[in-house]
Formats: sequence, structure tokens, C-alpha cells
Amino acid sequence: MTRRDWALLTSQPVSTEACVAAAAVIDADIVVGPLWGGGGLYAQQTSTGAELTLVQSLRIESWASVRVLLPEGYTARLEGAGPFWWTEVHSNGWGVGMVEVLLAGIARVGDGWLVALGDDGGDFSPL
Repeated sequence: MTRRDWALLTSQPVSTEACVAAAAVIDADIVVGPLWGGGGLYAQQTSTGAELTLVQSLRIESWASVRVLLPEGYTARLEGAGPFWWTEVHSNGWGVGMVEVLLAGIARVGDGWLVALGDDGGDFSPL
């Protein structure tokens, strides 16, 4: 079971619909819902208790402000691509590879990328 922080860089804010669509592909046991009066989303695999928390998507106004948070090369590829949204994600308790597949699906629906933040210990959070 893993705990890790991620960022989704997408061309539109991450939606409940994107999370549901991605979850349906990998496990019908994953439930998705709103958090904090619309300030975030959660996904939970009820059979295992694995959790995913997605913090409200924020529009990237300046790539300089996120450059230091991303691995080398991401900002250079995205700077000229139009508006993008940053969604911080925290995962806990997922089996090996499961959260990556779920988040990659959400990123694909949002026409974007998944970026692992920090190390596998999940101790890094840019917010």
C-alpha cells in the first residue's frame, strides 16, 4: 500500500465526471464525491479503504510559480500550450500501480499529465 502526493496538469479543471469515468475503467468498487463544499473531490475504493483526495483545481497563471515544483522539462513543454490547471492529489492505501492507472485516466480525460511529487513517502506537498 502506498501513500504519495501527485499533481494533475490538465487543460480544464478536474471534474467529478472525469474521476468517475477513470474509476469505472479500473474498478466498479470506487466511489467518487465532492469534498469541502466543492473545494475538492475524493475517490475511495470501498473494498480496500484506499483513498484519493483531489484539492480544487487552480488555473496556472504563471509557469514560473510552478516550475520549481515540477520535474525538469515539464514547464518547457507546457508553457506555450495554452491555459492549464493544477490539481494537487494525495493518495493513501492503493495497491501497486492502481493509483497511477486511476490518475493517468483522470489526466487523459482532462487532456493533461500526471506528475509524481516528492518521494514515495508522500511527505512533500506544495500547498
